[in-house]
Amino acid sequence: LNGAKLAQGRGALEPLGRLRELVLCKEPWLLREFFPAALELAVAPAVEVRLWLVAFVDDVAKRHGQYVQSALPALSLLVSDASPKVGKKALAVVGKLVRVAMAQLVGLVSPSPSEEEAPKLWE
Repeated sequence: LNGAKLAQGRGALEPLGRLRELVLCKEPWLLREFFPAALELAVAPAVEVRLWLVAFVDDVAKRHGQYVQSALPALSLLVSDASPKVGKKALAVVGKLVRVAMAQLVGLVSPSPSEEEAPKLWE
């Protein structure tokens, strides 16, 4: 991650790709430490790095939903990015995350069966 912060432009994508592979595929327990630091890249000067961050947040949210809430401030910053490419991609990810969050809420707040329906569930 430090190598990516020091590199400029496309040179930062190689260490970021290694970070992505490490925390998503090989050692997911490291995500707890590196995800907040990766979100700091939302203010990186290179458009490629901000685009990488949007894709990374999308991948993390798909596999580890508990990180969605911590990613929201960075995503809100990226939605209003100066680069239309970054803003458009960030908005698409926010749309996906809203659908995931709504599905989780529906699963958590399912209506309980009425007294008449409850015995039928056991049949």
